[in-house]
Amino acid sequence: MFPKAPDLATYWRNIREGVDAITDVPPARWDPRFYDPDSSAPDRFYARRGGFIISCDHQTPPGVSYDQYQLYLRLFREYGRG
Repeated sequence: MFPKAPDLATYWRNIREGVDAITDVPPARWDPRFYDPDSSAPDRFYARRGGFIISCDHQTPPGVSYDQYQLYLRLFREYGRG
């Protein structure tokens, strides 16, 4: 899973074709109260764009155990929001 690519083949095709996978942060993935354009502001984030994968909370990727995937989701939710 990659930004604008559900699989590795699409990811590489996007690179070859120059697809811009950088978008505004989806509204469900950030809290605008923590945004500050000043990059030195403590406990804030200053970026409003990035490469985001489509949420797939109900699917476990091939080759990944359910427990590993739940750990990944927990870490992503805890640390992946900026």
